[in-house]
Amino acid sequence: FEYNTKADVVHVTGANCICYNTVSIKTRHGFYSATTPTGDTERVKTVFRCVSTVATANEYSYTAYDDSVMQCIDTKAVNPLTWGYWQSGAGALHATNAKYTGDPLKAKSGAVTVVNDSALT
Repeated sequence: FEYNTKADVVHVTGANCICYNTVSIKTRHGFYSATTPTGDTERVKTVFRCVSTVATANEYSYTAYDDSVMQCIDTKAVNPLTWGYWQSGAGALHATNAKYTGDPLKAKSGAVTVVNDSALT
């Protein structure tokens, strides 16, 4: 996926999704998860797993927004414009064996749980 307006790979508003071996290039959000705010009993929480994916030159490589959960497993964030791994609101972002290349100050933002990657700690 490349050069889309808002986001390349998006999973929002409920249920589970797994994305394997996908590349996102030059968009606002490379991989993005969101859901309705906590307290909305009509919808199921979003859980989005990214496995062996690569986000290159996006504004935000991996984003967990609202009350969603994003699990990044063996992922790569390459030269993001703003953040490589970004958690916002009540979202949860877990990065396991995740890699990062670029400005160290842009590696992550928010409460990102990191397992086995010195580039993000």
